[in-house]
Amino acid sequence: MNLHRAYLDRPRTKSPEPGPQSLGFTLVELLLVIAGGAIIAGLMIPVAVSFYNNQQVDDMANSLKVTLRRARTFAVAQRNDSRYGVRIEPGSFVLFQGASYAARNTSTQEIFTIPSNLNVTSSRNEFVFSKLYGTSTASSNIVITGLGSRSVTLSVATSGKVELE
Repeated sequence: MNLHRAYLDRPRTKSPEPGPQSLGFTLVELLLVIAGGAIIAGLMIPVAVSFYNNQQVDDMANSLKVTLRRARTFAVAQRNDSRYGVRIEPGSFVLFQGASYAARNTSTQEIFTIPSNLNVTSSRNEFVFSKLYGTSTASSNIVITGLGSRSVTLSVATSGKVELE
């Protein structure tokens, strides 16, 4: 027990006070942190850009799908006792009321823009849905392509069914 008592009674030394040498960071430490942050940012930017481009393709496909389904719903419900359709144009697509785009009611049309970095292609550019039954005047696949390799296909059947493939 004497040893234990001797340990407890030993003279205590204070830890050294921080001096001017131990305050702050060195230039090397700061450069290492900055370089590490730059490397991480350099790796993240391409991933973020790719994610953004893919998201734009998905958003446009969903927007076009919803618009085609709205046109069909309006036609089946015989809204304003009329047929409804969607026309795909360069840079936009239009939800219209009428038997054709040429004979549309311009006061009720809705225009949606397509971002310039997306390409929307189809063998048909106009889909008109019949009153009551909602059948389409045309069937076709609509392909939405973005920057890179991402593309989404939307199909429109003559039965009026609109779905993503």
